[in-house]
Amino acid sequence: TDNCVVNGVVEGNCNLDGVLLLSEGGRWNGSITAQNAVVSGTIEGDITIRMKLELTPTARIYGTISSAMIAIASGAIHEGEMHIEKESDVIRFEVKRVSPER
Repeated sequence: TDNCVVNGVVEGNCNLDGVLLLSEGGRWNGSITAQNAVVSGTIEGDITIRMKLELTPTARIYGTISSAMIAIASGAIHEGEMHIEKESDVIRFEVKRVSPER
């Protein structure tokens, strides 16, 4: 299984059999296909997720989204088309995670 964690900048296209984690501050320019993805950074390109796509509050996607299930946190931004592969609604949620005090 291919899993990928991106904290920096990637230019190009990919096809993963596993999970893509794009961290806050991470940036991807190109098309992405993966099994599952959690996006906290910025994607400029189309993203196709076979199972579940989660967009956190800091996610910014500029392109077409296709997925079987999509969960979008308040604050996430998507500019483009959205295609849901199965008969389900887009799940919208408020993030309740609390950052530990430093």
